[in-house]
Amino acid sequence: MGQMFIDEAKVELKSGDGGHGCVSFRREKFIPKGGPDGGNGGKGGDVVLLCDRNEGDLQAYRWQPHRRARNGAPGQGRQCAGPDGGDLILPVPPGTQVLEEGSNRLVAELTEHGERVVLLAGGKGGMGNMNFKSSVNQAPRRTTPGYPGEEGSFRIVLKTIADIGLVVGVGLMIPAMLFVKVPEEQDAEDPEVKDGKDGQDGKGGQDAKGAKGAKAGNLKPPPVQRQVFLL
Repeated sequence: MGQMFIDEAKVELKSGDGGHGCVSFRREKFIPKGGPDGGNGGKGGDVVLLCDRNEGDLQAYRWQPHRRARNGAPGQGRQCAGPDGGDLILPVPPGTQVLEEGSNRLVAELTEHGERVVLLAGGKGGMGNMNFKSSVNQAPRRTTPGYPGEEGSFRIVLKTIADIGLVVGVGLMIPAMLFVKVPEEQDAEDPEVKDGKDGQDGKGGQDAKGAKGAKAGNLKPPPVQRQVFLL
């Protein structure tokens, strides 16, 4: 049995959450008052759409509709920030449209190879206690949590077969040659034939040439077939 072609899929996506800030103090020999050194949390990963001409359909999203990016790591001591979460790359074929589920609002459309669109941005990382040090508070224990990532339900539609295929089909028909029969317009009556139909000469008798002209006038020329090329 052949592989099924999938041109529409519904997905549930979520970007990564930001890492929390760290509470830490510098503790080293001969440094009695090292002060705060808690680092910031890492940024959450983004959900990115990548247009790839090597992709043929949306079959991968039909069987795996729930996807999420990685979260950012929390901050560390010694003013070390947590690493950022990895982005979630979603390759789609050219001619793909992304619609918001429910409202059918067009969110993104990818047509060129290598085009990238950030669909959902990752959450920002929280701040460590080193950011809250001041002259009146030299040992702060305050931090901020990481911001949550964005999430949503989307409908991915491949428009290549429905719309672009029709345009390509019409384009392939343009070089074809169409033969159309164009009947040639009947020429005006010959003056000699017209005189021959009268059947009388100047003396009142019938002329032999006039009789022959009358017979010739009744004969209609066959229609001429002309070839018209529509480009």
